[in-house]
This record gives sequence, structure tokens and C-alpha cells, in this order.
Amino acid sequence: MFLSFFDTRFDPRTLIFLTLSFSVVVISVSSFQLSLGLFIFALGLAVLFRAPLVSTFKKIMLLDGFMILALLSLPFTFASGPSLLIWGVSVYLDGFWLAVSIALKANSIFLCFTALMGRMGVAEFAHALAHLKVPTQFVQILLLMVRYIDVLRLELERMRTAMKCRGFQYSTSWHCWKSIGHLIGMLFVRSIERGEQILTAMKCRGFQGTFPLLHHFHYGRRDSLLILSFFSGLLLFLIFSSSLNLASLMELPSHG
Repeated sequence: MFLSFFDTRFDPRTLIFLTLSFSVVVISVSSFQLSLGLFIFALGLAVLFRAPLVSTFKKIMLLDGFMILALLSLPFTFASGPSLLIWGVSVYLDGFWLAVSIALKANSIFLCFTALMGRMGVAEFAHALAHLKVPTQFVQILLLMVRYIDVLRLELERMRTAMKCRGFQYSTSWHCWKSIGHLIGMLFVRSIERGEQILTAMKCRGFQGTFPLLHHFHYGRRDSLLILSFFSGLLLFLIFSSSLNLASLMELPSHG
């Protein structure tokens, strides 16, 4: 009964609001123990909302891969607090725990986003943004970008196939780099041409600058219960995490 509650189709506006609220809280905290508590809370959300954990953690590994160089440099560049001398190089403990805290924050936001909004379609997301009074131009750009990015990908594949049919092979020669530059330039030109064709076709169908909202969301009792449960659980996790004196138990700095 309890777990079936999280399988309910909630109002997308509620899920967006909770995700943004959680992100603001995660960014605002400064201690390592609070960052760890929020990560555990986000992990619990992923379990309750039955997010695909295997694929989610694969995506988290990709996310951490983008940050790995910056995180690895912090223990050597964040010159604050005590340090250890390893092979003649100073390793600052504050920088190490700062890197861990940043990784926990990024993973927490990603887990929360996946849990709450992972099953939401792009059109539904844009529709919810329109109901939340997000500027119309932003919503239209989002919808058109998602709709036609695959069209541009297919256009790129056709151009690459044409180049291969003419014997083009990737190498480090000047001719190869010049050909790639021409490929990118032609992609921009064809993107503009395709955009003009799409705009003309939309105007012929009566497009006047806005997409009409035919279906509307309904905020219900379950959404109120979700918001109450979410913030109550978040508050309990923050209180519990702050009460744990991890800094003294693990000899960690109290700031992240």
C-alpha cells in the first residue's frame, strides 16, 4: 500500500517543484555530513519511485567521469587546513573532502531528478513549464529542439555517408581537418534551411507564435500528500545528518 502510492501519476508541476526545491537545498548546504545525508535521501527516493537503478548508476558513472579531473585536482590545489605529504607532494584534506562533497551533491541532484522526473516525457515537461508561467519562447525552443535534433542527426549521417562514398577517411592530415570543417559548415547551412522550411510549414498550418494547451493538469490530494511527505522526510534527514558528529568521529573537516 505504501509503495503503491509512489506509482501514482502525480501532477508534473508538483514533481518539477520538488526537484527544484531539493536542488536548491543541496546547493545551499555546506557541511559534508549534510551532503551525505541528502545523498542517502535521494537514493531513497530512487528506490521508492522504482527508478531503474542499474541504468541510473551507469549514468552516474558517466556524470562523475566528466568531473573526475576537476575533483582529483582539488586535494592538491585547495590549500586550506591540514595536509599530508605524499611522495613530496602536499595533499590537503580539506580539498579532498570538498571534492567528495561536490560529487555527493551532483549525484544527489541527478538521483532526485531521475526518481521524480525520469518517467516524464519531454512534451509533458514542456507542458508543465508552460503551466508554471515559464516564458513561452523558452518552452517553444525546448520543444522544437527535442523534436528536430534527430532530424539534424539524420542529416549529418547522410552527409557523412556521402563523404565515405567519395573515399573520405579520418586521419590527422590537413585535408581531413579541412573536410570536417566543411562538414560542420554545411550542417549549419542545412540546419538554417531546414528551420526556414519548418517555419513556413508551421505558418501554413496557422501557427501564430504559441502552442495551444489542449490538456490541463489537475492538482489533487495525492500531490499535497507527496509534498508534505517529501519536505517532512527531507527535514528529518537534515536534522539527523546535522546531529551526527562525523567531523569528530572520522576526523573530517566540518565544512565541504
